[in-house]
Amino acid sequence: MKRRIISLGLLAVLMAAGPARAQEAEGPELRIDDLDESDFPSVVLTVTVPAEMNGLDLLPGNFFVAEGDQPVAVQVEQLPAAELEVALVMDISGSMAGEPIRSAKAAVTGFVEAMPPDVELALIRFGDVAELMVPFTVERDPIISGIDGLSANDNATALYDGLLEAVASFGAPEGKRRTIVLLTDGADSGRGAELDDALVGLIGSGARLLIVELDSPLVDRTTLSRLEAATGGTLVAASDPDALEGIYDEVASDLINQYRLRFESSADGPTELVVAVRTADITAQGVTVARFPVAPPVTESSVTSTAVPATTEAPAAVAAPPPVPVEVSVPWISTTPGHLLGASAGFIAAPLLLLVLMPTRKSALAALGTLSGVAGRVQNPGRLSALTNKATLFAEEAIRRGRAESGLRLKLDQAGLKLREGEFLLLVFAAALVAVVASWLFAGVFAAIAAGGLIVLLAWSILGSLGTRRANKFRAQLPDSLQLITGSLRAGFGLNQAITAVADELESPAGEEYARVQLEVHLGREVEDALRSMALRVQSEDLPWVAEAIEIHREIGGDVADLLDQIAGTVRERERVRGQIQVLSAEGRISGVVLVALPFGIAGITFLTSPDYLTELTSTTVGQILLAGGAVAMIMGIFWIRRIVRLEF
Repeated sequence: MKRRIISLGLLAVLMAAGPARAQEAEGPELRIDDLDESDFPSVVLTVTVPAEMNGLDLLPGNFFVAEGDQPVAVQVEQLPAAELEVALVMDISGSMAGEPIRSAKAAVTGFVEAMPPDVELALIRFGDVAELMVPFTVERDPIISGIDGLSANDNATALYDGLLEAVASFGAPEGKRRTIVLLTDGADSGRGAELDDALVGLIGSGARLLIVELDSPLVDRTTLSRLEAATGGTLVAASDPDALEGIYDEVASDLINQYRLRFESSADGPTELVVAVRTADITAQGVTVARFPVAPPVTESSVTSTAVPATTEAPAAVAAPPPVPVEVSVPWISTTPGHLLGASAGFIAAPLLLLVLMPTRKSALAALGTLSGVAGRVQNPGRLSALTNKATLFAEEAIRRGRAESGLRLKLDQAGLKLREGEFLLLVFAAALVAVVASWLFAGVFAAIAAGGLIVLLAWSILGSLGTRRANKFRAQLPDSLQLITGSLRAGFGLNQAITAVADELESPAGEEYARVQLEVHLGREVEDALRSMALRVQSEDLPWVAEAIEIHREIGGDVADLLDQIAGTVRERERVRGQIQVLSAEGRISGVVLVALPFGIAGITFLTSPDYLTELTSTTVGQILLAGGAVAMIMGIFWIRRIVRLEF
């Protein structure tokens, strides 16, 4: 039956096939059983036509396949019955006694008689133990005799043993389609194999599991659903024994009405496949998503046009195709370049609009370059262009009105950034605006809100990290700076001259901070006050001692050089102990980093290698709740670990 077709009906039907149309399609469903892309770009689909088409002589022209909106030429063949192996696994536990076992035997016998003569069948029963009654054979009499001889009187239900017995009964796998048809009305109560053993055996065999569940109080639906999902099978529930015959008839129809569709794909990445089978009276359709590898770029020389032969006609069984819908062009702004342009426009337009609407504030402009209050630092001229001066001043006035000026100024001083408060705020606002606009265009409102908040938190975190790094560097320079001051004092220099020498000799941040102290002293500030301000900027616990020593020397006299020498020795010893603590706690800190990064690293690798594996977490309510709970627990763990590894002395 295998032949290549290019049909006018294919083009007409599938040019309109898309996600919305797939959902609106009426009629029975065409089930897609398997998608094989191992020989890409050659793709093989295994489908089962609906029961309404049983007995119809389906031709290749009745089948249509489209990748997205693009129809493809397809080869079609009905799967030969000789490839099929069916293991019939039947429950004979005591709960099946009476009408259930009688109806089950009649239904399974009808199933056997409906199978084509070249289909191999095997019969397995399980109760207290599992037993292979009839191995695989094309003879029907041994199978029917074995079914007639079944009786339900066992006390236990060795369900997992029965499945493993079915797996063991299969022969060589070459060219065979293995199927296990399981009938049960209860949960496993035997003492043999466990659920994990059955799952491993089923997955390793490659067999498809069709479960017929006879409703009873003993049924374990959760376990049966796990077995179904692990094998890509089907679970059908029978409310009473009389329904078994119809279910087995439908199973038999499905097994002998499978078709293999082969086509050459021209898509890459995630691609929606729409498959349809159509006769004069019935149309069935199925949709699946394939994840094809990225195809090599198509060169101009490789593109050829294939005209549909004028003599091609649709098969007689195919109804006249619907008219080809008019293709609606997508606005350019909805494309990726349009999104990027929109994000850039939002980034540029918002500050410009702010500049246009805000009035000039001459008083604020005049204040630039003057000394600030608490920290006593000299304001540098704005590093942004003149066009952003108004926005910078507006941001500074907003900070002052919110009484957050001194806190932000102190953070900038601690980080050593030569920025005004308004300049920093404007930079953070611009970065957050870009993130919000881009996230809103590509991912929606909630992602935009999250992106904006993340940028603000990241900016504040970077500011704190820079301040901590600068403070650690100053702490390491403090003993040397005190030693220079002591040496200068003993050489006959005054305190101001000693501070000037330190500012000239040491690198940043110590040299920069002592130069600032010298400038403040020249402008009339007391040395000890300038040193206390410097201690606040560099987050030093030792520097206030120096200020106290100088203040005591100024009030009551004494040898300040000797006092500073002792302070330098104490600071140097503290630094030695701090270094030892850092070494001893290194393992704990690294363990904390590994524990925090491990879940994210594993999730990232899993997403890159097998993204479908995470679907249960991201697409279901239970999974999303678990993700939220995990995020909360992770945050708590981060703070807990930081508290454990942070040692104070």
